[in-house]
Formats: sequence, C-alpha cells, structure tokens
Amino acid sequence: MDFEISAVDVGSDVVEVDVLTGETTILRSDLVYDCGQSLNPAVDLGQVEGAFVQGIGFFTNEEYTTNSDGLVINDGTWTYKIPTVDTIPKQFNVELINSARDHKRVLSSK
Repeated sequence: MDFEISAVDVGSDVVEVDVLTGETTILRSDLVYDCGQSLNPAVDLGQVEGAFVQGIGFFTNEEYTTNSDGLVINDGTWTYKIPTVDTIPKQFNVELINSARDHKRVLSSK
C-alpha cells in the first residue's frame, strides 16, 4: 500500500526588536496550513495556533541544556516557561487550505 503524507505550510512574521535591550515583540504572524479537508476547523486552528505559540515559548523563553553525554537535562515541567499574552503575536492570522490532493485519506483529510 502506498502511503504518503505531505504537509505544506508557510508562515511570515513581523517582529520588532529593541536594539538596546534585545526585547522582542511579535507584531503580526500570518500562517497558512494545508490540512486537506478539515474535519473540524476549530480543532485544527487550535492545533496550529497552539503549536506555534509553544514554539515561540521554546525559542524565546527557554534554555536548551544538555549534560556531557548530550542528554537533555531540562526536560521537566518545572523549567517550562509558558508564553503569556505579551509574548504571543499582537495580530495572529491562521488560514487553513485544502489542496485536494489526498483523496485516499478519510474524507480527504491529512
């Protein structure tokens, strides 16, 4: 059985950086995600938005530390810094599209 999943998505951000303090503000984020035929757009939007915000938290608030063996040592919830309302994009646009290429999937979803 030939089983292939392709995901196509793109994002664009407008970020303001204070050159004196290094503080960043995400002014706008635009995401386009090809999810095939969305079975539940509200759930799919929540998944895309949640993953994006979690990624913002990882790249802006967390320190990725490893021990001498290369194992991650900050892998617990005590070191996880949750993004807050002032760290997420001020304007956040997400669009789900259907490329209609996945007719073999359940209801053409991905």
